[in-house]
Amino acid sequence: MKDKKIVIKLKHLYENDPVDRLRGRDIYLELKKRGYNVELYNLQKKIDILLNLDDKSTALPLFLRQEVQIKKVIFDIQDDHFTYNQHAMKIINNKIYKPSLLNRIKKLNKEKIKNKLLSRFVHKFNTYLFKEYVRKADFVITSSYSLERIAKNYNKNVRCIPDSVDFSLYPKKSFYNNNEVNVVWMGTIGNIPYLIIVDKVLYELQKKYNIKVKIISSKEIFNNPYSKQFLEKFSFNFEFIEWKKDTFGYELTKADIGIAPLPDKIVKSSNKVLSYMASGLPVVCSSVYDYKILNKKYKDILFIATNQEEWKKSLEKLILNKKLRAEKGEKGRQIAQDFSLENIVNEYEKLFRNLFTYE
Repeated sequence: MKDKKIVIKLKHLYENDPVDRLRGRDIYLELKKRGYNVELYNLQKKIDILLNLDDKSTALPLFLRQEVQIKKVIFDIQDDHFTYNQHAMKIINNKIYKPSLLNRIKKLNKEKIKNKLLSRFVHKFNTYLFKEYVRKADFVITSSYSLERIAKNYNKNVRCIPDSVDFSLYPKKSFYNNNEVNVVWMGTIGNIPYLIIVDKVLYELQKKYNIKVKIISSKEIFNNPYSKQFLEKFSFNFEFIEWKKDTFGYELTKADIGIAPLPDKIVKSSNKVLSYMASGLPVVCSSVYDYKILNKKYKDILFIATNQEEWKKSLEKLILNKKLRAEKGEKGRQIAQDFSLENIVNEYEKLFRNLFTYE
């Protein structure tokens, strides 16, 4: 296999983008370290295996094999562009104030109507294009088991390979807070709205206990109109920490509990939960498909909450029991080793070999 030319096309080309980092650059660097003939995409004309993370329209010529000789195309997908998680996000958006239908109609003008129609068209086109990419790929990799279930409706060759954990970024937790309990959430701008799910619970717990809530994210959350409206609505107090590749792992180890709230039926990977586990933190999370799969496989490593009362009960249990936090955190770090970069790249290697087994 090492004589095959493997090319990886990134999604956004951003150094700190989680998709490009976890499922692109990290995989690329590990394959290169193992001696593979692997490159990042740069208009190569002859390719044995294209690992494509790009779902934009600019990737269409690659799926059609136009002007590029590609033997096998693997489409590596991370997001639910089949439905855009419409039902799940509707639940979240309904939790913020929205003007009445009458007021919205009054504010409409030709420019807004034109933009709305254009946005709807782009949305429909992108959904169609994404499904075509899944159909045309020789193989489809998904980052989550929930996404794997959906993708199998469009391509029979689908397999979930979870995001990798680069343990060089996660120092071993070596100290624990005594009088104060730090609850941490880490995520991107687009994920900020999910915290509204636990807003009241965190607020009530802060009134009762000495709890600090930390948000690790990009500074853009304060400028982005969508995330900003949620930040302004939060009842709980929080400390903001800017996400940086070289320091986020250390910041996680300074916390005591990691939280991962999500709306019901949303399609998401377990990378946030795995990051907490790699940092030695116990985790309280919502009852979504991938978290339940992880919890079943590893015998209740997570505290899964299906409603506000269970969120409060689980968090309170961990807040009051320092020993339990340490035990769950240490066990979680051991389990996260199964998702190490080395183990995940082993799965990619197996797939590459299988693609050429029957030629």
